[in-house]
Amino acid sequence: MEQRPTTALRLPSHVSDRGDESIASAGSRFNVALAVETSKSFGRGLLVGIGRYAQVNDRWSLLVEDRGLDDEFPDWIRRETCDGLILRGRDRFIMRDVLARGIPTVCVGEDDPDEATAVENDDGQTGRLGAEHLLEKGFRRLAFAGIDNYGWSITRKGSFARFAARNGIECEEFVLPRRPDAPPDWGEIRPLIREWLSNVRKPVGVMACYDVLGQQLTRECRDLGIGVPDEIAILGVDNDETICELCDPPLTSVALDTVKIGFEAAATLDAMMRGESRQGKTSVRPLGVVERGSTDGTAVTDQDVANAMGYIRRFATRGIDVSDVVKHVCVSRRTLERRFKEQIGSSPSREIARHKLERVRLMLVETDRKLDVIARECGYQYTAHMIASFKAAMGSPPGEYRQNFREQTAASSVDPA
Repeated sequence: MEQRPTTALRLPSHVSDRGDESIASAGSRFNVALAVETSKSFGRGLLVGIGRYAQVNDRWSLLVEDRGLDDEFPDWIRRETCDGLILRGRDRFIMRDVLARGIPTVCVGEDDPDEATAVENDDGQTGRLGAEHLLEKGFRRLAFAGIDNYGWSITRKGSFARFAARNGIECEEFVLPRRPDAPPDWGEIRPLIREWLSNVRKPVGVMACYDVLGQQLTRECRDLGIGVPDEIAILGVDNDETICELCDPPLTSVALDTVKIGFEAAATLDAMMRGESRQGKTSVRPLGVVERGSTDGTAVTDQDVANAMGYIRRFATRGIDVSDVVKHVCVSRRTLERRFKEQIGSSPSREIARHKLERVRLMLVETDRKLDVIARECGYQYTAHMIASFKAAMGSPPGEYRQNFREQTAASSVDPA
């Protein structure tokens, strides 16, 4: 089974590279304030990394509270006596006001003031990873969906487009407007998304600047009857597992090393509080692409095949067979099977079986439902048929697969540190 990056990481390997001396040499206890959101996976990953550093540095006392990324900075940032601050926000004017206080501060946002000492994600590498992934899937037409006035979105778009150009691919750009003092209003911009998705030339591989926009794109594709990933493959950024799994199909995403960003920010702040001069910005490379259903396929140029794939993806678990697919696309069975072979190297019946088995696998690992219930909900007439098919494809019967998965998950969740 695919191993996914996760924010529940063990102590990063670069901790040992620093040695214990730098931490042990700290002076008196430091009061450190954390103005980092707890509402998003990015911020929570940062807090994990900061916490890892604090665990091996018992001279830190942390001050943190629940907050959202777009919340106003709490008053305690201005009035609280603290020795250091780790800061993440979008309002540069307030951030500059905080920086002007002269307290050692490390920023961990995407659009930090130029004068700030900061540890950030490598947005250039992020854009490149997205383009690489879509090109590997065979897409010869690419597009980037971004948001206006976000520096990180602009940087990711530029890197994405440059890598596409170096491979002889022209990149289309779709930029959504953003009010300067607020996040995007999805209700207002939904018509823009629908118009673009309807008119963009297909098949096309699309990189969304972050997972929330990727989720919006997959939702509108489904409502418009556009096949994902066969007509439009979509990937986002952040690998927010909650957002990604809410998408239909689940969203492929670039996983950022937020734990390392948080840890490096804490180490930088520690040095600043002990009198060392630290200036400039440090970039941390993303972990890589976590592939899910939204790019799980290859570019399909045949409209009938793309239409058939979308139908199979939606209805495979409802007991359909190849004759139903043939009726949906209005071509002969022989023609459809030939085109499937040419386009994706498979057949309609194999694709139906593959989607049914993947649904079985997900229900085994994510629910406690009995096998006869799973068989019925995944479109099998007989439980024995499901069991035999699953064993042939996965190498073990469903019950054994479920048990092995849960034992492995339990073992991997134990942190010996």
